[in-house]
Amino acid sequence: ETKEDWPLKVYVYDEEEVPLLSKLLQSQLYCSRGQWGTDVFFHDFFVTSPYLTRNPAEADFFFVPGYAICVLEGNIYTLDQVDEIYKELIPSLPYFNVSGGRDHVFVFGSGMAHSVFQSWKDYIPRSIVLTPETELFNDFAWVSDPPFDTWRDIVIPGGLDLTEVIGLVSSDKPLAERKYLASFFGRTDLVRGPHPWVGGVDVRKEILRLKELPGSEDLQYGDGATHDVMHAAYGNARFCFVPRGKSGWSLRLFEVLFAGCVPVVISDKWELPFEDFLDVTRFVIKWPSTQIGPQLLVYLRSLPDSVVQGYMDEIRRVRCWYFYPPKKLDIRGHLQRQHKLCPEEDGRDAVTGVLRQLKAKRRRSRTSVSSFYFADPHGGGVLRTDTDLRLMRHR
Repeated sequence: ETKEDWPLKVYVYDEEEVPLLSKLLQSQLYCSRGQWGTDVFFHDFFVTSPYLTRNPAEADFFFVPGYAICVLEGNIYTLDQVDEIYKELIPSLPYFNVSGGRDHVFVFGSGMAHSVFQSWKDYIPRSIVLTPETELFNDFAWVSDPPFDTWRDIVIPGGLDLTEVIGLVSSDKPLAERKYLASFFGRTDLVRGPHPWVGGVDVRKEILRLKELPGSEDLQYGDGATHDVMHAAYGNARFCFVPRGKSGWSLRLFEVLFAGCVPVVISDKWELPFEDFLDVTRFVIKWPSTQIGPQLLVYLRSLPDSVVQGYMDEIRRVRCWYFYPPKKLDIRGHLQRQHKLCPEEDGRDAVTGVLRQLKAKRRRSRTSVSSFYFADPHGGGVLRTDTDLRLMRHR
């Protein structure tokens, strides 16, 4: 039996079983849109999906819901208060210790990633985190090592609203009709420079300097533009710069893909979502941050239409993997069908991508370096204990 044949089962903790969760599950409607909305999205998905199990004994994974970034940015709690809540919460999870937390799944859907829970290394070092961030967050100058681990965690796409995706796709022009070589819309303030402790190139300022070069009339830049203006610009350029900003990841990547613009990613340590099964080299150009200058423009101008068209064709083939479909009971589902956007029957969307990676992380053995197990002499089951032979809560 392969992992693909093995039906996925996910147990979702709730407030009745773990009352402390109520502190992290406030303001669901407020938290359900934009990038923070991924925290809510995955909670809603697992609670209503066919993968849900109420039987912990058959669960492959245990989902721990929480809207940490939202309750922080919504000024419900401070960063230190969020940390204290999680520090109290983790020991109260009844099925955590058997595996050392390695089958427990958290979503931290912002550039803060794991660090929104400052003590994560002491409490959930082996747990799986779904996050868009694989690098560092500038506001956390004291965090100099990326929390993300390729073999433990899962990179998720940025959370674009359905209406944004529709607008971007409608801006996607054929290559021959695209007026500009490259486009960039974004801010260049201090907080979007290099990480204050690690340092590095101020990528956005270097991109702006390209406009000062002779013959740069085919570059289109902007700041503070509306979605409609940005979407039109992305759909009117062959290439779109996707630089590092306040952190390593950028929502801009997913915007430009849906506009059919070939992304030029300039964020050296950002790992893209679903690299396990998508060959990102076929639809993304990744350029070194230390090589932003005339050589970049020379290279982009040197690419023949056939190569650019190849990138664009692959973009249109794979971009639905980065689409979050409407919830089953979301009335906006008719908009998805009306625009024939990423049909469900194609089996390509962000949730399917995450499930595909979760399946690859399943383990038959429910063990950890801190658990011990042996046959129950009074029954047919297995006893699981800690090093002092104290029984663990088991499945």
